[in-house]
Amino acid sequence: MRYNNKVIMVHALLLGSIYLGVGLLEFTVALLNLLSVNGNELVIPNFPSRDLLGGFSSVVIGLVYSRAILLGRSRQESVGFIIVGSLLLAAFCIVYVLILLADGLGSFLSYMLRGGMVLELADLRKS
Repeated sequence: MRYNNKVIMVHALLLGSIYLGVGLLEFTVALLNLLSVNGNELVIPNFPSRDLLGGFSSVVIGLVYSRAILLGRSRQESVGFIIVGSLLLAAFCIVYVLILLADGLGSFLSYMLRGGMVLELADLRKS
């Protein structure tokens, strides 16, 4: 099956520009918060993260995807950039999901330890 290079190129450039924009914003906000002198943090509403390394990784993924512009010049070797960008995207997605699950488990355990639902050993012996 032969794919249209223009469609793949537009899709990769769209993903690359989104990742590049979000990554630059995230990196800039994290850097400004890191360098803030008086402790006032810059908060962007509805923006989930202020992670310096996460922003840098998003910028790298966006730059890798943006190399798909070579597909417009009929260079088939630039498909490798799209594959590597997709692998980086999947790897960081898995890392972020694992971080989310670890935070959720930590919140659940702290709720349980503070008396949210206390199971006594005597309650278990009654049944």
